[in-house]
Amino acid sequence: MKEKEAAVNAYQRLKEAYRRQPVMEYKERKAILKAIARILLENDEAICEAVSKDSGNRSFPSILFLIENLAHLFR
Repeated sequence: MKEKEAAVNAYQRLKEAYRRQPVMEYKERKAILKAIARILLENDEAICEAVSKDSGNRSFPSILFLIENLAHLFR
């Protein structure tokens, strides 16, 4: 699936989920944030590489710092 189609599909799913349940319970929000943190941590090198490439190969230690410290939020 193309990136644009995937993004549009994800957005449509989010809109539909919001329509069904506009307010999420705390435990559900926390679980989603943990999943996002896990995905970021698993892909930290690729994310930093992409950001560096997109910005002319400049270093972004603050992004790496943020990604690496997300896990501490949920301990």
